[in-house]
Amino acid sequence: MELCRALHAENGMFTMSEDKVRRMLHRAFDKQGAIVGALGPSGHIEGAIYLLISDYWYSDDWHLSELFSFVLPQYRKSNNAKELITFAKRCSDEIGIPLIIGVISNERTESKVRLYQKELAKPAGAFFVYDQHMPSAFPPRKIYEAEVRHMLEEKCKEVGGVGAWCRANKIGTSVVSLVLAKECPPTGQIASALGLKRELWYESKKSDSANGHDANGDRLRTA
Repeated sequence: MELCRALHAENGMFTMSEDKVRRMLHRAFDKQGAIVGALGPSGHIEGAIYLLISDYWYSDDWHLSELFSFVLPQYRKSNNAKELITFAKRCSDEIGIPLIIGVISNERTESKVRLYQKELAKPAGAFFVYDQHMPSAFPPRKIYEAEVRHMLEEKCKEVGGVGAWCRANKIGTSVVSLVLAKECPPTGQIASALGLKRELWYESKKSDSANGHDANGDRLRTA
């Protein structure tokens, strides 16, 4: 889920439903017509690709549809993105059905298209977004402070504690401890270390604008 949150923070066009994302992930985990390929050592995912066995509305022919292919920012100076495409191509060859991959993003779009064109073939069309009913085709990601704290807690557990994580990311333990204790909001440095954009936005559906806190007691950051 942490990787999916980071993916949405960078490329999400609409709001994220964590329940829906979990259900989609479990389709792969439960072998219900979907595949997840992940990179990185055990317990530490650097990137992943999700492939869904699907069909078009006018045909009974199956194909592999890529729902996402994402590498966390701190692991992009590598062949990870290329390896995910190679994995998808291997799945296509082994299953014996075509692979369809697309790019819907305003982040490094040209470089992504160049990579896919090099590894696959020339694009077979294009996507367009009519955003009259959106403030932006890719609005700023809205993240709860609680969500960032949860990601921070999980990262600290993975490496053996707050001290170890702080040393690895060259961040003061006092700052991280204050964030985890809800005594201050997550900083841009922490967000960057978690693979999130530095410009974080916090929003609550049931916010208390009078005191600037949401329903869970988290401070809200607004424009």
